Amino acid sequence: MKTLKKVEIITDSIVLEKITSLLEKLEVGYTVIPEVFGKGSREKRFDDDVTDTFRNIMVIICCDEPTAVKISEGVEKIILDRGGIVLIYDVDMIYHG
Repeated sequence: MKTLKKVEIITDSIVLEKITSLLEKLEVGYTVIPEVFGKGSREKRFDDDVTDTFRNIMVIICCDEPTAVKISEGVEKIILDRGGIVLIYDVDMIYHG
């Protein structure tokens, strides 16, 4: 078992390419959930937007702590105008194949 940081990013789908470009530069793997919805400070967000302008996405990354810090700093600059959240917490990875 290995302890890592899990980074979850929830923001507008319109910035997904910028986020994945940052992650590619940092050479980390990621998972994208292309349509998430809920209610937060920007009121309700639904998964039925035709244009993707107001559709939310979630990006999930597991990495070491220094990389998590770099990700959060980079993503903060990307989502500053769009809104969103970055969550970072400890996770135990049991299997990596």
